[in-house]
Amino acid sequence: MLLTIILVFCAADEAQSAPVRACYTGYVMDKFCINRGTLLDNPSIVTLEEPDKHTVHCLVDVSACFNSGYEILAPGSIGGTPYTRAFELDSPGNANVIALARETGDCSTCTGNGMLKAGFSATVVGTYDSEELLPRPIKVERLERSSIKCADLGVEVANVTGELRNDDKLYQLTLAHGSLMITSWGFILPMGVAVAKFLRHRDPLWFKIHRACQMIGLIVAIAGAIIAFTQFNVFQAGYPAKNLAHGTMGAIIMTLGILQPINAFFRPHKEKGHPQSRTRYVWEVLHKGSGYFALCLTVPTIVIGTMLVRPEHSPAFQTAYGVLVVFMIFAIIMMVCSRKRADVEVSSGVSDMGT
Repeated sequence: MLLTIILVFCAADEAQSAPVRACYTGYVMDKFCINRGTLLDNPSIVTLEEPDKHTVHCLVDVSACFNSGYEILAPGSIGGTPYTRAFELDSPGNANVIALARETGDCSTCTGNGMLKAGFSATVVGTYDSEELLPRPIKVERLERSSIKCADLGVEVANVTGELRNDDKLYQLTLAHGSLMITSWGFILPMGVAVAKFLRHRDPLWFKIHRACQMIGLIVAIAGAIIAFTQFNVFQAGYPAKNLAHGTMGAIIMTLGILQPINAFFRPHKEKGHPQSRTRYVWEVLHKGSGYFALCLTVPTIVIGTMLVRPEHSPAFQTAYGVLVVFMIFAIIMMVCSRKRADVEVSSGVSDMGT
């Protein structure tokens, strides 16, 4: 009796998890552009809103895109966008996409005489588990041009309803990178420089604050840079100029930032009451000059960076940066006023001594 019950349950479970063979026609999108939220070749367009604007060049020419794998999109409001992620292709399916897109498209690596520049779609036939969350992994049997419909192949159309799985890891890292960099290069490090410039009358307090800001800010910046260097590679062929500019300026800024504490460690000693040596003068020019240059370069770098996130998050980053800048300006004004009061007190003390 017990054995019979076990066999019945096993049979029922096997029946539920039996793979479904079906067909679907939809836009093909690389996972890289899906995870970043906007099209790499057109960052102003949300990936799941206008997949027809996605170029074949981005799909199969850019290594970050074709190495990430592909998915089939379906019309629908799941997730709040006009299109939803329906199927995740396996390795043979990904290879078929690259071959078909290069055969029918117009791109740098295209092999045929195709004229399709954007909006690549295809008809896929394969088996999948209907119990899986979207996008459902599909074992691809064949992949055809979208002009060939499922009815032409004699295969029923797949069911693409269901819940989406949450695997937005890459974009979460993008948000983390942006938050760390705005916090460090947009506020902590500039504040440390401002303290060194406008609070020197509070010696040795200014140096302690300056050193703390630069150490904390650099640690936060290095954390953000590690995310960038390990997860993104804007120096690959095919990346938009805006991404390349952001990455290039960011690399320069981080190099200068890391060099600052190193050359600070080797700074020539300045004797009180003695004239400044030429070595000390050269060191100060290099130390301050490279620091000011790095801070100036952070402005366009951060501004461009706030435009590379998804449209719904861009205003939040821009507002946060604006608030930090306003707060920093207010702090500088307070430090300048403090220095003027200190100068007045010193002048008054000298006058009293003279009388």
